[in-house]
Amino acid sequence: MAIIQEKPFLEILLTDLSKKNFSKVIICVGYMSEKIIDHFGDHYKDLDIDYSIEKDPLGTGGAIKRGLEKCSQDFIYVLNGDSFLEIPEKTFNKNLKFRKEITIVARRVDNCNRYGRITEKNSEIINFEYNKDISGPGLISAGVYILPKNLLSSYKKNTVFSFETECLPEIINNNKVMVFESLDYFIDIGIPKDYLKAKIDLKRFI
Repeated sequence: MAIIQEKPFLEILLTDLSKKNFSKVIICVGYMSEKIIDHFGDHYKDLDIDYSIEKDPLGTGGAIKRGLEKCSQDFIYVLNGDSFLEIPEKTFNKNLKFRKEITIVARRVDNCNRYGRITEKNSEIINFEYNKDISGPGLISAGVYILPKNLLSSYKKNTVFSFETECLPEIINNNKVMVFESLDYFIDIGIPKDYLKAKIDLKRFI
C-alpha cells in the first residue's frame, strides 16, 4: 500500500494485470490485511479478487503455498507485491501467457547483492546463489514466476519458509526450470532509495 503518485503501489500491479486480460487475482495478506481488503474489496477493474490471509507470518514460501491452494488452474502466474517489472503485452502474450513449465522471469542488474544470482544455459537455470557475499552484475529473479499449482505440495500447511532461499535452490535441483530474460524496466521498492525513485519512474504506468 506504499503510495506512488497518490495511488497504492498495488494498484499499479493490478492495473497491469487487468491490461493483460487476467480475470482473477489472489492477494496474500497478513499484517494490517484489513487495509488492503477494505481498499480493493472483491473487485478491481476487470479482476475478481480473493485473499489468502495469514494469521501469523509464513514467509514468502509459506504465503505462496497458501495462495496456490486457492487456485484452480494447473499453472499460476505469481509475482511479488513490492516490485514492478514492465512486460509489454505483446511480449507477455508471445512468451509467457500460455507457458506450461516452471519459469522465472529474470532481469540483468548491475549488482546482484540484494537478489541472488541466476546462472542459466540455453534458457534453463542451472544454479541459483542467494547469500550476502554475492555482488557485481548478473541475472536476478525479477519476482515474477510461472509455477504449477502443486509445486509446494511437499511442504506442510502453515509452515514458515522462504521461497527464495529454501525453495528455489531445491526446485532448480529437482526440476527443469526455464528462465525468460526481460530487457524492460524493473524496480524493487523494498529500500527507501528505490521507493523514492519509483515515485518518479512509475508516473508513466499510472
